[in-house]
Amino acid sequence: MVRGGYDRPGRWTMARRTIPAAAIPPERAARRRRRLGRRLVALAAAALVVFYGAGGWYYADEIVDGAFVLGPETAPETITVVDLDEATVLLDRPDAVPPGVQGLDGPNGYLQVGAVDADGRRPVLRRWGEVEVGDPVVVDAHALPGDPMEAFRYPFVEVTYPGELGDLDAWYLRGNGDLWMIFVHGRGGSKAEALRLLPFAFDRGYHALAVGYRNDPGLPADPSGTTRYGNTEWRDLAAAVDHARDRGARRIVLVGYSMGGSIVLRYLQRAPTLRRIVAAVLDAPMVDLEATIDDHARRTTLPLLGLPLPRSLTAVAKAVAAWRLRISWDEFDLADDWADLHTPILLFHGTADETVPVGPSRRLAGLRPDLVTLVETDAGHVESWNVDPDAYEGELAAFLDAHL
Repeated sequence: MVRGGYDRPGRWTMARRTIPAAAIPPERAARRRRRLGRRLVALAAAALVVFYGAGGWYYADEIVDGAFVLGPETAPETITVVDLDEATVLLDRPDAVPPGVQGLDGPNGYLQVGAVDADGRRPVLRRWGEVEVGDPVVVDAHALPGDPMEAFRYPFVEVTYPGELGDLDAWYLRGNGDLWMIFVHGRGGSKAEALRLLPFAFDRGYHALAVGYRNDPGLPADPSGTTRYGNTEWRDLAAAVDHARDRGARRIVLVGYSMGGSIVLRYLQRAPTLRRIVAAVLDAPMVDLEATIDDHARRTTLPLLGLPLPRSLTAVAKAVAAWRLRISWDEFDLADDWADLHTPILLFHGTADETVPVGPSRRLAGLRPDLVTLVETDAGHVESWNVDPDAYEGELAAFLDAHL
C-alpha cells in the first residue's frame, strides 16, 4: 500500500514505492537495458557529429584562411637593442633571432648581423642609416634592406610587361651576356627575397629579374580570390620568361623560394616549351601542400584539452576545405608527373623548417635523382643561405658550372 502525507502545510505528496529488482520481469529488464544502450549510442553519435562537424568546420577555416586567403599582414614582433658598439649588438631577447646572418630593421636604420656568441652578442656585419640603443627592431631573414640600390648601390630598373590578367612588374639588373636569372618570391613575400643572391648574379655578369605575380600588392588578383600554389601563377612566370626572351635571353635559370618554388615546378611541368630554361634552383619549395597541412596538424593541439589534433579530424577539415574551395588536394602535389622532366634542379631545404617540411622535397629528389640535387641544411624556412652564405653560394656555383 502507498501512503501519502503532507511535506509542509497544504501540500500533498505521494510516497515512492521501491520495487525489488527481483520483482522486475527479465523481459522488462532486458528492454530497459536495450533502451539505455540505444540512448548511449545516440548520445555518443550526437557528440561525434558535433565534434567532427563543428571541429571540422573550424579547422577548415584555419586551412582556408591560413593557406589560401591572403589577408592583411599582422604587425611583426619587435625586439629591443639594449647595447650597441662599433662591432657588436646585444638584444633584449637574443634567442628571438634565428641562427646565422640576419637583418635587424629599425625605425631609422638597418643592421646585418652574424651568429650569436656565448655572451648573447652578435657581430654587426653591415650598417645602413642609424640604429640606436633602445630602438625596436624587426628580424628580417632577407638580411638586406630595401631594394638593390639601397642594399648594394646596384642600379636597377622597375620594368612592367603584360601578363594573363594585366600588367606585371619586376626589378631588372642588367648583366653582360645572354644568361638571365629569374627570381620568384614566396607567398606573401616580395621581390626583396632575391636580394641575398643578387651579388652572386652581379659578380658573374648574369642579368637578374626579380618578378611579381598575381595577388601581389598592386598587381591583378587571381579570379579565384585565393593562392593557387603555382596552378595559375605559373602563367605569370611564363610572361616573365617571355619578357626576358624578347630582350635577348638565350639561357635562363629559374630561382624559386617557398611557394615561388611551386610556381617554378608548375612552369616546368606545363610550359609549352622549355628550350631556354637551362636549370632551376629551389629553396624550401612547397612541393606538396596537403603534406604541409598534415605536418602542421600534427603539431597542433585541441583548445582547452591540450591533446593532439586527431588525424581523423584533420581529414574531415581537409575534406570540408576542399569542398568549400572546389579543389582536389592532388592538384597541389607537385612531386607527380616528372617522367618527362629534363631540367636539372638544385634544391635547398632546411631540416629545421617548420613552415614547409623537408619530406616532400626528399620525395621529389628520390623520384628523379638523375636531375634533382638535394642539399639539406640545419636551417629554418628559406634560411639555408643565412646559416652559411659561402657554402650556399659554393653549391650554387658548382651546380651552375656543371650544367651551363
